[in-house]
Amino acid sequence: MRLVSALPALLLLVAAGCDQNTTPTNSSTGTGTMARSTVAPAAMKVADGPKLAYHHWLEFEMPAASVAPRYERARDKCLADPNQGCILTNASIDAGDARNGRGPHASLTVRLPHAAVAEYEQAIAQPVAGEAAGAVALRARNTTADDLTAAIQDTDRRLAQLTDYRDRLTALAKRADAKVEDLIKVEQELSNTQTQIEQITAQQTHLNQQVATELLTINLSADAATDGISGPIGQVWHNARTVLGQNAAAALRFAIGAVPWLAIGAIGLALLALVRAVFRRRRG
Repeated sequence: MRLVSALPALLLLVAAGCDQNTTPTNSSTGTGTMARSTVAPAAMKVADGPKLAYHHWLEFEMPAASVAPRYERARDKCLADPNQGCILTNASIDAGDARNGRGPHASLTVRLPHAAVAEYEQAIAQPVAGEAAGAVALRARNTTADDLTAAIQDTDRRLAQLTDYRDRLTALAKRADAKVEDLIKVEQELSNTQTQIEQITAQQTHLNQQVATELLTINLSADAATDGISGPIGQVWHNARTVLGQNAAAALRFAIGAVPWLAIGAIGLALLALVRAVFRRRRG
């Protein structure tokens, strides 16, 4: 059988059973990836059963002075030990504005292996330097799970099909009776197939990473009830000079605006007194 006739038949057979179009997959987003994955490929394999990707949201409240040091400690803990497999995908802090009663706020998003999530959460709640025990409180918790079972199965199926297709093309390229023009066509098809295999392999790795790890978003905010600066009394105190200046300006504006009316009133009173005096003389 000549290669020139075998190649179209093989391409038709594979095209009928292999969907080579890439399908978008769910992905986790973050602002500025700050550490690359340290999980070995072997650890990214997931067990049989539903393939769930977990995302946790935690809301902590604490004294305003504790927000920055707790944020820095959590960030450094993720970056310091690459062996724990922690990936820091987002980290931001806002110092707040005491004059307007807005306390500091910080946020972190990390990706952790399943076994490391509880330990990392407990480390967040530990007191920082100068903080009293129990000053930090977990105010809210939310967990969601995305089912990636179908996406992973589809990716595995397409990868297996493309790999088998590549192997058949490789076998054709090794035929002794292959012509030059046939080899060129086979090599082009091999190159395209290998590109698709690499793309789908990257998708497969990303999906397995989401299932083998958990995403943890931590929000750290100042507790207004324990922060005198950001409380209502502190806010009024900080705004006292502005309020006093505004009221003084309003009073001065009123006084300046009233000057013409005072002059008109004085003239009116003088005329009224003059009229009364004239009437009195006539009666007398």
